[in-house]
Amino acid sequence: MNIISCQPINLTNYGYAAHRHAYAIHVKITNVAAEAAHIISILSNTSWIHTLDVIDADAYLERATPTIQELVNNILNQVGTAISNELGEYLVSSSAKEVLCTSLHHSDIPLAELWKEKLTGNPGFDFHTESPAEILVFGEAKYSSLINPHPAALEQITRFIALNKDVRFTKICFGKLCAKSS
Repeated sequence: MNIISCQPINLTNYGYAAHRHAYAIHVKITNVAAEAAHIISILSNTSWIHTLDVIDADAYLERATPTIQELVNNILNQVGTAISNELGEYLVSSSAKEVLCTSLHHSDIPLAELWKEKLTGNPGFDFHTESPAEILVFGEAKYSSLINPHPAALEQITRFIALNKDVRFTKICFGKLCAKSS
């Protein structure tokens, strides 16, 4: 993965308060197979689970194990000449999270797919980080080889916020994953 640019956006130009922060980040994935292998290594590292108390660790490991197997066997190891929408979304999620952590010094939170209530699919935001200002950041990944996926991502983000999925996650996360995975 190559970070082409990571630049702050002046939100006052768009009528928003100066204290809000937004960045335009441009990433280019040049080797899909290598990036998929990198994601597999990240997913396979479940050491964060063992930092939880025994009851939480058992519960998270029980959810994470079949999801890791599904992702590795049926999505990430199926890299070919074309990128499926599902693989594309994992590439976007992983890349976005990695850039936030490396370029903007966010704390990593394990990929949401590993501890959400569904084996795969999308009951909530795709990835999360914690900013240096201790703000929980929610990310939604979309990929399409045919159309611009931004409108679909914005619609889904708006719907998730209206359904309080950000609040639901915060109640699950803090004291468990966020405090333990940094």
